[in-house]
Amino acid sequence: MKRVTSRRPEGGVRRSESRRGLTLIEVLVVVSIIALLAAILIPAVQLARGAARRTKCLNNLRQIGIALNAYVADHGVYSRT
Repeated sequence: MKRVTSRRPEGGVRRSESRRGLTLIEVLVVVSIIALLAAILIPAVQLARGAARRTKCLNNLRQIGIALNAYVADHGVYSRT
């Protein structure tokens, strides 16, 4: 009996063996997804920074008010002039 073996065409390579890296399309898709996520995330980070700046400013104004009240409580006047 003759033994039957599956042969590849001359010079041909099986698909599973030739697949070693990413195609250009796959790389572009991954890069575009990362860019989209960054574009969504950046405005949220800027809003959080703005809120932190406002909170810091309000806290500074509150501290100035507390210091002024403490000065008035100690000296009985707003200024010494």
